[in-house]
Amino acid sequence: MGGNLIMGANNINNTGTVTGTNANGYELFGNNVSSATVPTFAPNKAATTTGIGGASGNVDIINAAATNMEFTTGGAFLKVVTTGTNADFLCMAAGGLIQLQTSACTISSKRFKNLFGAFKGDALYALMHLTVWDWGYHKKNKDDPNGNLPRIGPDAEGVAQWASACSVYESHKGKFTLDKKGRRIPKSYDPNCMVGVLIKAVQQQQAEIADLRKRVH
Repeated sequence: MGGNLIMGANNINNTGTVTGTNANGYELFGNNVSSATVPTFAPNKAATTTGIGGASGNVDIINAAATNMEFTTGGAFLKVVTTGTNADFLCMAAGGLIQLQTSACTISSKRFKNLFGAFKGDALYALMHLTVWDWGYHKKNKDDPNGNLPRIGPDAEGVAQWASACSVYESHKGKFTLDKKGRRIPKSYDPNCMVGVLIKAVQQQQAEIADLRKRVH
């Protein structure tokens, strides 16, 4: 096995000698406490354990007995990512790389966009038709009580109807998920896009105010 022990309690070095802490080998499903020089796959979760292991049904990436990443039936969890200075952004780069950065994730420079001209739609009309709800999630958040506080905002279905360019739809394997009538299913909306709608609505209001001032005077 290339000088390494599989499903054992000790390591076998490159000369075939059985040892408990061989710096040249690694264990697969072993019982030794792993280290930087003796990595262990699925180790005992001892005080200095480093490797891949975890409780029954879980797959944990462990460093010094602390779980850094956890994969369960409930999803994938980044256990050591914190809010930091509250000036960090969790972003996804090319290839699915997840990273923290101090600048916003969205790339807004015109250099990266196909510009089709200034938005000509009636943003004020769209906003006036959106229902702003007091709402909360169905499931309680056990890890962060902030997630259980009441929220205020529109629903994805309303945004899809009145400001569809801002909609985010359900998808699977690169295709939109459709309902029984063949329509895309709203999932969320892009808050950056909604900011654009709000800006346009304010501009429309200011133009109307300016026009009314001219008529008065």
